Amino acid sequence: MPGSGLAERRVAVSTLGEAMLRLSVPTGGRIQDAPAFDVHVGRPEANVAYALARVGVRSSWASVLPRNPLGERVASVLASGGVDLAPVVWADRGRLGTFFVEGGASPRPTLVVYDRSGSTMAEATPGCFDWDQVVGGRHLHPSGITFAISDSAADVARVAIQEARARGCTVSLDVNRRARLWTPEQTLRCCSDAVRAQGASPSAFANVSWRARSSARGAPNPPRCWKRSGGPRCPPTACRWWTAGSEGLPRRSDAPQRR
Repeated sequence: MPGSGLAERRVAVSTLGEAMLRLSVPTGGRIQDAPAFDVHVGRPEANVAYALARVGVRSSWASVLPRNPLGERVASVLASGGVDLAPVVWADRGRLGTFFVEGGASPRPTLVVYDRSGSTMAEATPGCFDWDQVVGGRHLHPSGITFAISDSAADVARVAIQEARARGCTVSLDVNRRARLWTPEQTLRCCSDAVRAQGASPSAFANVSWRARSSARGAPNPPRCWKRSGGPRCPPTACRWWTAGSEGLPRRSDAPQRR
C-alpha cells in the first residue's frame, strides 16, 4: 500500500541529481595560466545528501556515474561522508561533468566555466534507474538543475517525483535557476512540471515568468526561503521549498514570509 512503512524506509531523505568535479585556481590566479587546480566534488543534491549524513540524518543520492577514476572519486567522497549510494547507476560509457572556478579580485568578477555537455547524468533516462532504490526514503529532494541539463534528465526528475508521491513520500524542489542553463520561461515550465508530477495544478505558478523577468531587470531578490501555501495546494504530504539564489520564484501577497 502506497505510503505504508515510511518509518521503516532505508533512509530519511533521498536525493537525485548530477555531481561534478569543481576545479578552482588559488586566490588571485587565472584559469588560462594556472599550473594546478584544487579539486572538489559537489553540486546541490550531492551536497544536501552529504551534509545530512554528516549530521546523522540517513540520506541517499541517485545519479549515473561513469565507471572510471573520476566517477569513483565522486562515489568515494560521498561514501566517506556516510551517504547511501545504492541508487547510483554505473555507466560503461560517458563522462563526468566538470566546472572551473576563478575567484574574483575587484574589479574582476568571479568566473565560472562549465564543461558538462554529454555527461552520464545528462544522458540518463528513467529506464536507467531502480525506482525502489531511488525513492527509498521518506522524503525526496531533486533540484531544478536536473530539469535543465537535458530533456532526458528532465524526464528522470519528473518520474522521480511521480514515483515518490506514489509511495507516499514528501517532495521538495530546489529551483536553483542557472541563467546559463535555462530561460525564465523554461524555469516556469520546470516548476509547472514539478507541480503536475505531484498531482497538483500548475496554474498557481502562472506569475513565475513575470517574476523571473522582473528579477533580471534588477527587481528586489526573492525572499531567502519560503514555503508556498496560497492557491491550489499539493496533496497534504507534499511540500515545495524555493531557496536562496533561485531566480524566477513566484511571489504572492498571500504567501507567508520567512521572518
